[in-house]
Amino acid sequence: MVEADARFLEALLSDVEPLLGPGVVVEALDRDDSAEGCVLRLRYRLGSVEATSEGEGETVVAAHAALREAVVLDRI
Repeated sequence: MVEADARFLEALLSDVEPLLGPGVVVEALDRDDSAEGCVLRLRYRLGSVEATSEGEGETVVAAHAALREAVVLDRI
């Protein structure tokens, strides 16, 4: 991964992280691009409970919006 991609994922993470709530530890944020679009996968845990939220879209911007929504719904 090039430095620009890493910084971009850091910016996405700083936007999504507050949605997780206190005590939640982010394990990883992965980005998978294909001809169909982009998938962002966020792995996190609270204590011993692990979870994954995923956002998919035609573009990374659409995937980011879908990830934000998924995090909120998954945390409920």
